[in-house]
Amino acid sequence: MQGLSKKMKKLLFLIIIYIGFSCEKENTDQTSDHSSQIIDMNPTIDMGQIIDMSQDNMISSYENRPAGVEICYTTFSSTHEATTAFWQVLKGGQLDLRLDVIAKLESAAMQYPNEEEFALLLGMAHLWRFAEPLPDESANFGSLLVSIQKSRSELERAYVLCPNDHRIAAWLAPILVKGGQLMNKQEDIDRGLEILAIGINAYPSFVLFSKVLLYADLPRTNEDFQLAVAAISENISACSPNNPVCVNQPKASHNMEGSALFMGDIYVKAGDRTRALNFYQSALDLESSEHWSFQSILRDKLEKIDQNLSAYENNDLADDPQAIWSSKIQCSVCHQD
Repeated sequence: MQGLSKKMKKLLFLIIIYIGFSCEKENTDQTSDHSSQIIDMNPTIDMGQIIDMSQDNMISSYENRPAGVEICYTTFSSTHEATTAFWQVLKGGQLDLRLDVIAKLESAAMQYPNEEEFALLLGMAHLWRFAEPLPDESANFGSLLVSIQKSRSELERAYVLCPNDHRIAAWLAPILVKGGQLMNKQEDIDRGLEILAIGINAYPSFVLFSKVLLYADLPRTNEDFQLAVAAISENISACSPNNPVCVNQPKASHNMEGSALFMGDIYVKAGDRTRALNFYQSALDLESSEHWSFQSILRDKLEKIDQNLSAYENNDLADDPQAIWSSKIQCSVCHQD
């Protein structure tokens, strides 16, 4: 981000969030215009509490979505070229093709303004661009601000189109809160926190992880950082071994490994070596991690766990290790094949 002041870089960092996380995790089995079965994913569970989710053992449908949560996808939108292109590029890690996908989604959203899926994926595509910018995009702060503004606008529109799709709160709430902090707009902060609370109440296993990320970047001496730590426990409690929100799925094929990075990093920052080590190591014990592109990053964190713990103990933020939620792979660690 050459050309940006340290203050501006810090502010930019404050609104970079995971799409876990960060990016939409779902799968569909369309049976009617508005009764699609969704695979909802979010990195949430202690690896030691889940069943072996090998490729042959993956849950392929989600029958336990909470009552009152509705996804308004249609067969048309889910099989549209723009939708399939989004998932192909995200899963393939093809960031150089992302703008082409955004153009396809913009066209589809304009042509079919009542389709929730187009609005939602367009919002997510812009959020992905903001969270994982290419080098030339990182240097263009104005362009990134446009992306986050478009992401907010499209996510808000998707929520209007489908008011009971409370997954949207997981992405929209942090944008509102962090954007409100950046622009000193208390009304956005309050609205974001209200939306987050609504989402958590309706769909805790999906939305609670965003509460983790909302407070994860605070200094660990800040009492609100403990809200991130507490939210991990709450999120795990909201999960179960047969809840597809909490395990690997075709559109988030390394959800569990990515989860381990996020949760392990939280516990390292909190100074809890035992829990951090458990998350890191349990991810490497997964059979699916053998084919994970980011395995080396996890191994590096394991090797440097004591060094990273010590770095957080002093008051010098400059030597703090880079946490996964502030990295440029925060979507890819779960979604990239």
